[in-house]
Amino acid sequence: MKIRKPIAFLLAVFSTITCSERIAAEEVVLVGWNQFDGGSQLHRYANSAKTAVGEFRDITGIMYGGHGSRNTWGSTDGTYGSSKPVGSTATNGSMSLRISGNNLNFRITNGSKRNLYLSRIVFDFASVNGNSPRNLKLYYQNGSLSDPNGKLLQSWQSILNGLNLISDYEDVEVDLSNVLNDQVLAPGQTALFRFVADTANNNFQAMSIDNIAILGAFNDFATLTYNIHGGKGPGGEGNVQSNLTAFRDNLMQNEDVLCFQEVDFQNGEWDIIKNVFSDYPYTYQTINTTTAFVWPWQSRKRTSIAILSKHPFTSTNSKLIQIDPAVDRWERHAQHVTINYGGETVNIFNFHNTFNFNNNDFQYEKSGLEKFRTYVYDRLNITSVNQGGDLMLLGDFNLFAANVTSILPATTRLSNGRDHIVSPLPRVHNGVYSTISAKLSDHNAVWGTFNIAPVSNTSGF
Repeated sequence: MKIRKPIAFLLAVFSTITCSERIAAEEVVLVGWNQFDGGSQLHRYANSAKTAVGEFRDITGIMYGGHGSRNTWGSTDGTYGSSKPVGSTATNGSMSLRISGNNLNFRITNGSKRNLYLSRIVFDFASVNGNSPRNLKLYYQNGSLSDPNGKLLQSWQSILNGLNLISDYEDVEVDLSNVLNDQVLAPGQTALFRFVADTANNNFQAMSIDNIAILGAFNDFATLTYNIHGGKGPGGEGNVQSNLTAFRDNLMQNEDVLCFQEVDFQNGEWDIIKNVFSDYPYTYQTINTTTAFVWPWQSRKRTSIAILSKHPFTSTNSKLIQIDPAVDRWERHAQHVTINYGGETVNIFNFHNTFNFNNNDFQYEKSGLEKFRTYVYDRLNITSVNQGGDLMLLGDFNLFAANVTSILPATTRLSNGRDHIVSPLPRVHNGVYSTISAKLSDHNAVWGTFNIAPVSNTSGF
């Protein structure tokens, strides 16, 4: 919103924060509180806290304190701070701070499997008149951050903007990179922040605070490999729509890039997949066709491999690596895409290796992976995986870990059976999504997170 009056009461200067070209992650609402219309003076105590809304599953928050909610008050600008939508401009309540209820607590908990970066705290407020609290302080109260408990982050003095309790409240944005030394919450960690108000001429006159949020993003680059088995469970259960929707909603952690194998092609599955993963707008599909004999009036069977990304591709390439020697005789392509992430070029390769029933000590499968290695080395002009920089090799390699290690030695090797992620980058976190037991595929999905141009206190959003 446009600020109508100069904010002369600031002790510390804050400004609208822009996204540095080094930062590729999109800043979102991690936890936010904007609706307090359930009644008056609710949420005063921890056992009746207000739960947060946010844009990432498993990132949770609670708010309690002050003199509780005021269901007939509220900001009408419809945003957290100046820019993040809350979903409605309706008057839906606010929290009150007064001398007889002078501290408002809000906590964020990282229940995900990824590192979380806290970038800003934003809020809207209305100081009605000179009888409202005149001073406001923001503290990091306690939690998992390395900063000391009870650390004062910012304070404001002689507050008075004269706004009505139902109005377009004034926006405040606090850049945490200016006030915290540690802004990263690892999985399972929490941080509690606190507003404290003081110095009012009337102990019963309140300041109204609304649209409070902690903004940020994941602090790593995450990708996964998943043989989706044509969208069928291990016994043929389900379909591509239901199985991949369940995978997205119940298992995924908002990964940056998805590498899929066995993506059926004939019956519109690819369009369904793109719709299920509509928040991955950048897609690259390569068709594998069977070369086995078919009658002239029949169509050859076709499947595909595919890469889906939240970030634009700067280049794409694919190559036929080899053909299965028996039965269906599938073509086996490899894919290579590049992504500019945080000013760095990330190389991602996706491959579904050949399968020849493990004959002759996996001779043909080993040959397929060796040809894939040649493709990678030729594309990047390198002679070992560890020379590849920001490189990730993903896929269903149809070989066990010992074979993959001998052909593709690298700093990081993640696997579950025949599905692998190989990279020169050290991993931050990794794991396996149990999609077999969930009846979503006959393969488990393997995921890993890596530091690539990580968010830092000096780069900002």
